[in-house]
Amino acid sequence: MHSELTERFSQLDQESAQAIAAAHDAAQLEALRVKYLGSKSEVVAVLKRIGELSSEERGPVGKRANEFKHAVEERLAQRRQALSAEAPTAAVD
Repeated sequence: MHSELTERFSQLDQESAQAIAAAHDAAQLEALRVKYLGSKSEVVAVLKRIGELSSEERGPVGKRANEFKHAVEERLAQRRQALSAEAPTAAVD
């Protein structure tokens, strides 16, 4: 199950990266934040399954979960910043 959970985080990582890059406004970014990091997100569901793992497997899966969360938070911040930088240009056009 360890590899299954780790693989799911890899899939979510790719999916979230594409979705965040395609976001066009702050509302979409907030919806993506909730989808990937919110209390009812798939990440939380996966983390609940960590208890089913052996103690040796919990560490790597927990580490991967934290890496995923940090990556999503960083992408969201970068995209928010990019959208803010684009906003004045778009208003002038």
